[in-house]
Amino acid sequence: MRTPQDFAGEMAAKTDEALQEMFVRPEDWSSPALEAAKSELHKRNLPPRKVVERHCPVCLAPLESGDGRTAVCPAHGGRFKILFLRTPLPVPPPAQKAPPWPPAAGPMCSQHPSVPAFHECGDCGTPVCETCASHEPDGRRLCPECAGRHAPPAAPALPAGIHCVQHANLPATAQCQGCGAFLCDTCKFELSDGLCLCPVCATTPRTTLSPKRRKMLIGSYALAVWGTLVLGALMGGAFRGMITSKDDEQAFGLILLLLLLPAAIAGVSLGVGIMNRRSPNSIAVWIATLWNAAVLGLFIMLCIIGQLMK
Repeated sequence: MRTPQDFAGEMAAKTDEALQEMFVRPEDWSSPALEAAKSELHKRNLPPRKVVERHCPVCLAPLESGDGRTAVCPAHGGRFKILFLRTPLPVPPPAQKAPPWPPAAGPMCSQHPSVPAFHECGDCGTPVCETCASHEPDGRRLCPECAGRHAPPAAPALPAGIHCVQHANLPATAQCQGCGAFLCDTCKFELSDGLCLCPVCATTPRTTLSPKRRKMLIGSYALAVWGTLVLGALMGGAFRGMITSKDDEQAFGLILLLLLLPAAIAGVSLGVGIMNRRSPNSIAVWIATLWNAAVLGLFIMLCIIGQLMK
């Protein structure tokens, strides 16, 4: 006769899946074996696998099964084939808490003593974490105190009694930096670089240029005209009689490169420099920029074609 110790030793040698499968068809095992299997599963912190109760698809009455392959409805005697065993999912073991994060070996943030400092203030040298570090345009990292000192000065307060030009019953809170009109909170447009404009200046291109920008525009047009004349003479064959030898061809190409390429590049640079990146630009500015860009592109294309034809 087998003792409980014999059953316990036998169950200890079984795998987790084998122990749980014993409770799918418990009629195949004796009571001591099931008790030993349940005790072993308890030691392993695993639940017994039990068959989920089946119901008749016609009347929803509980089905009865003796062999695990077919089931009978006790209400009306219907017989059904069991296609698969519906067993509950195993209970996952309880999650273990992660060990506490080891303290950092380096300096800690001056504002958050428990957070490691990844940066050092570019002005005062105070260690700061990623949250406290202020990213400056020149690549430096500043602490909150130094970043506050480097902040742009606030706009001067408007005199009392000034009202919006569009809403006479509302006090003005800002002044347009384009035309000088006083604006309320509804009318002002604040661009990403801090520029404050009225609705007219924000949506309408400025037709007037400053004296410096006007000179740059005239220079851009002059360079575009120069490049167009040189390209027109070149493509029209005006310089054909000047080239009589291979050396003349190389010298003429070098002279043409020095006369046309720097002028075209300078014309494009002037056109781009005239453009206002904070408000729409006039059509004259766009024409100067695109004209010089077309001259530069055509000259580069002619150079490439000349090299391919050699």
